[in-house]
Amino acid sequence: MKYLLPIILLTVFAFGQTDAPPSETIPIDQANQKKAQGIIDQAIQALGGQAYLDIRDISQEGRTYSFHHGTPTSNGLQFWRFYRYPDKDRIELTKKRDVIELFNGDKGWEITYKGAQAQAASPSSMKGRRSLRVNQWIKSAS
Repeated sequence: MKYLLPIILLTVFAFGQTDAPPSETIPIDQANQKKAQGIIDQAIQALGGQAYLDIRDISQEGRTYSFHHGTPTSNGLQFWRFYRYPDKDRIELTKKRDVIELFNGDKGWEITYKGAQAQAASPSSMKGRRSLRVNQWIKSAS
């Protein structure tokens, strides 16, 4: 008697399951893909369309701050940043622009009043390469 209830439940669950035919999922997947591509196209148009996709040089200027437990730990530091895709990056720090981090491909240097010191490739230069690949993928998918 104590095995009867689990056997009945397993039997009901086994026969109660139905598989959807695979032909129904393919049109839904294609519809989702078209909808996703439409959203990506709208986002690209909102950013400037083909001009956005053809960006090769970017320059930024501003202040950077450090934080500890959500509170600032400094008065900030001026910076200038220049990108040239796919793999060139230059960051100039301080008001006199006398601290420079320079990345060209997998090579990097920090240039200060002490001279140039070799550094490993920066994560931001790798990020630039990835975003360029995404832009190329978007162009090829259109």
